[in-house]
Amino acid sequence: MAVSRAEHRDRNTSLRVETKRLQFDFPLPAVHALKDLAETTGEPTLAGVVRDALKVYTWIIEEQKQGRRIVSEDKKGEERRELVPLLKYGYTT
Repeated sequence: MAVSRAEHRDRNTSLRVETKRLQFDFPLPAVHALKDLAETTGEPTLAGVVRDALKVYTWIIEEQKQGRRIVSEDKKGEERRELVPLLKYGYTT
């Protein structure tokens, strides 16, 4: 739910960006996962973890819209796994 608008400085660019406060209810296992991710990545806030996750999700979708595959490969290049496409309707440009 959107509560209010404010401005803050983007930590990466030092530019002022308009923000809107949102409030979400997460199941406890999801909250624990967010806390674990914050600890693992060194992100000081849960909101920062969510923002970072949104950046990655957006990138994945944009890549898949272009017909690209997202692949994970082990260090030796011997084992590969593909991320299942997240697009619901097979959108490609």
